[in-house]
Amino acid sequence: MELNKEYKKIILQRLSGIGFGIFISFIILTILPLFSKIYSKQLISNQNIQLNIYPENNKIENSISIMWGNSFNNTQYSYVLLRDGEYFTKFNSNTHSYLDTGLVPYAQYTYQILVVNNQGQTIYQTNKLILSTQNSIFNSLVISPHSKYSTYTAFGDSITQGFETTTSYFDRVSQYLKNKEGTVSYNQGVGGNTTYDLLSRIESELQSENPQLVTLMIGANDIRIGTKNNPTITSLDYKNNMIQIISDINPSPQRTLILFELPPIKDWNVSGFSAGSNQRLIEFNKIIIGLANQYGIPYINLNNLSNIPNSFNSDQLHPNNTGDLYIYNQLVKTINLYN
Repeated sequence: MELNKEYKKIILQRLSGIGFGIFISFIILTILPLFSKIYSKQLISNQNIQLNIYPENNKIENSISIMWGNSFNNTQYSYVLLRDGEYFTKFNSNTHSYLDTGLVPYAQYTYQILVVNNQGQTIYQTNKLILSTQNSIFNSLVISPHSKYSTYTAFGDSITQGFETTTSYFDRVSQYLKNKEGTVSYNQGVGGNTTYDLLSRIESELQSENPQLVTLMIGANDIRIGTKNNPTITSLDYKNNMIQIISDINPSPQRTLILFELPPIKDWNVSGFSAGSNQRLIEFNKIIIGLANQYGIPYINLNNLSNIPNSFNSDQLHPNNTGDLYIYNQLVKTINLYN
């Protein structure tokens, strides 16, 4: 009899344990997810972070104006603006518009807004918005074939000038054009020049020579760190200067412009350069390619110079006769596409 009572007691304890387990499982599997979902909806609703990013009327040249939702007025959160997928700037929760200025005319930019908390964690992100600046330097740029170039001007620095070469790329191409169609050529490569230096002289030289063909290779001295006149030429400075130089040249069916990418620099121990200069060279070449594509201007890639044996002078900065022969060959190929 006592055994039966003890057995019943054990059964009741086990049934109670099973019932409690079922109750806890019910809470975990049903109640908590429901509560969490309700809480999450309430959190998002209360903070009003369901945002969209969209353009405003863009009435200022070389700029893009954007807006994103309404402010959710919570100082624990802030907005981060990404431009082209990279961090650009940050705003407090009361700001929901921005005018991005100083942009490349007719270029495309991608914008996105992140909502971040005080720990820097992203709690929401908008869609990506792709916009273009409204105005271009040139209303319609069409490079037309030329039957003849009466004059040719090469703008640049010491590489165009022909530093420590007996026959520079300019010497070769000027002789080629003279033999081919009687072209008169002008070398406006000045050693040590930056884009700022070229801007100070280019208008008068263009007016004096009135070339139908122009080549442009400039930027190596802009890369240099600690130059006397311009110690901190940024990538944005370089881009803006190049835009102005192109505008001054004014490429058109009456004037062909050919851009050169900057040639590689073999030794970053040259005075004024450092290992970090290589990144600036990459950035500057991206700017050159971007501007060429935006304005329909032909350009010449010079990266292969680094693969040609003995193509640089002892300073490993300036191409020698071998390097200049390579530049000449690439330039003649491009000229003949438009002539």
